[in-house]
Amino acid sequence: MRWFILIMLGMLALLLIMGVLTEVAMAGPSTEVVLHDILAAHGSPLADLSYTPVAYWRLHRDFDLAGWLAVVAAETSLARDSFAARTRNIGCIKGGQVGRPWRDWRVGVTAGGYSIFPDFYTGQRASIRLIMDAGYNDLLRSHQWQAFANRYYGAGVPGIGQYVRNLERFHAAFARDARVRGLAW
Repeated sequence: MRWFILIMLGMLALLLIMGVLTEVAMAGPSTEVVLHDILAAHGSPLADLSYTPVAYWRLHRDFDLAGWLAVVAAETSLARDSFAARTRNIGCIKGGQVGRPWRDWRVGVTAGGYSIFPDFYTGQRASIRLIMDAGYNDLLRSHQWQAFANRYYGAGVPGIGQYVRNLERFHAAFARDARVRGLAW
């Protein structure tokens, strides 16, 4: 009788463990893992910092994660270009008022007036705060690419049409990459 009870308890424990593992497997991949994998697949130095934009997204569900990625891709090829390597400014941020993170977190300024950040972590945080605090996120979330570009750069800037097409293309690609990996952004 004692062996029977022990076997039954062991089987119950095994069934519970299998149920928990099945639940975890059905939950899908974490957003951090998906973002890391997408950035790593593109050779971005931001891959190991994927927790920062995801943490912000979890706190502010209206943050357009794919839109932010599209801007970073359009501005600095996901921080892979030489400008980003020198400045860690992944959003090509210029100026700002004192008291704004994208201005106060900088440690210098280029000859062209672009902010220099101490590391990619700070540059990434500054780009997220700029997009959220300056009202750009609403335009990205509603896919108003032209309005975003006009406000970010100014209407009529040479090359603005190509920039808008790049934003659209990058946004679609990142949203598709997330869907393929089991997430919807």
